Amino acid sequence: AYHQATKHSWESVRRGGRALDWENRPPPFKAYRGVEKIDLPRDLPGLEVRAMDALAGSAGRGEKVPARPPSVEDLSRLLQLGAGAHRPVRFPDGELVHFRTYASAGALYPNEAYLVCGDLPGLPGAVYHYDPLTHALDRLRPGDHRGNLVRACAGEPAVAEAPATLVVTGIPWRTGWKYGDRGYRHLFWDAGMIVANVLAVAAAEGLGARVVLGFADGEIEALIGLDPRREFPLCLVPVGEGDLVRAGPQPPEAVAFEEEPASAREGRFPAILEVNDAGRLTDPRAAARWRGADLGAEGQAWPQPVVVEPAPPPSDPLDRVILRRGSARDFGPGSLPAEVLAAILAAATGGVPTDLVPTGERLTRVFLVANAVPGLPTGALAYQDHRFHLLRAGEFRRKA
Repeated sequence: AYHQATKHSWESVRRGGRALDWENRPPPFKAYRGVEKIDLPRDLPGLEVRAMDALAGSAGRGEKVPARPPSVEDLSRLLQLGAGAHRPVRFPDGELVHFRTYASAGALYPNEAYLVCGDLPGLPGAVYHYDPLTHALDRLRPGDHRGNLVRACAGEPAVAEAPATLVVTGIPWRTGWKYGDRGYRHLFWDAGMIVANVLAVAAAEGLGARVVLGFADGEIEALIGLDPRREFPLCLVPVGEGDLVRAGPQPPEAVAFEEEPASAREGRFPAILEVNDAGRLTDPRAAARWRGADLGAEGQAWPQPVVVEPAPPPSDPLDRVILRRGSARDFGPGSLPAEVLAAILAAATGGVPTDLVPTGERLTRVFLVANAVPGLPTGALAYQDHRFHLLRAGEFRRKA
């Protein structure tokens, strides 16, 4: 029902957007009052790992590396390249925008990142909030609280073995300010950009990482101190491997923290709250049942394939690619060769290590309209299992 109510139509994309209240725009950074800040290391050595190799490693297709715990330097690089701020730009009207290391719809940055870890060299165990503006950790709860995560995730092995776990959340007001109820989609799109960077950086650092989506929402909210009407936990990303941590016997005691106000008047979106509530898991048993569900992910038989050999990967290192890319759009002239398109799609569909579907299966399908791709027929195509399949030949540029 939410999808049907918020999807675009031929008419809706031509109508004017929401009237924006610029005086009441939510800030893109979350700021706490009265918490200890721990600066993270800066000016770390670069990652001399090719970006495409890191992407293959994050999808489980790279060379298997021995598991190890992350260092504070690893976590600093992972947070900075995954969810950091790196490019302040002052616009002619005086507005200062801190662009991030990931793309965000409308540069609204509705996501936050938290870290739950045990004692690591140079970093005591605690529940932290990552402040990208200062590249520092806000210490929210001292001590090792990983057992609470293991319980909330119903014993998910990747969480139980991880010395550190990132928690990515979404704040609907930041994106709903511009996009209304449709902004719920943006929480996940933008979080996906963060997670893509995190997985690639973890692979480049020689650390295992996995995306965990099955957890008891209320227990994560209580642990981090979230207001469930204002900020939603979206996913967990356990990083590295260490000694096994057992699940805590009880849910965590809820805490609350004083924050700088988000806006003078914070808007609420009933449709967003309703759809988020529909997807909440009430307790660890519900998370275990969800994880064991048969989602029926299958491929589909398409017409005769068009075989294209992917172009060899460029040699650009991962960290330079992330910092260069951000959310910039710089389109060059000319056509996109089929070999380059094949390499891009092979990387993009390489799979994500997650508790959602078994390795090698996926819940998405890729279609494209090829207008001027040397090496591909013009028309509507499907892309599956590293092959293109022509569904309908013809000129569809204007329709697309």
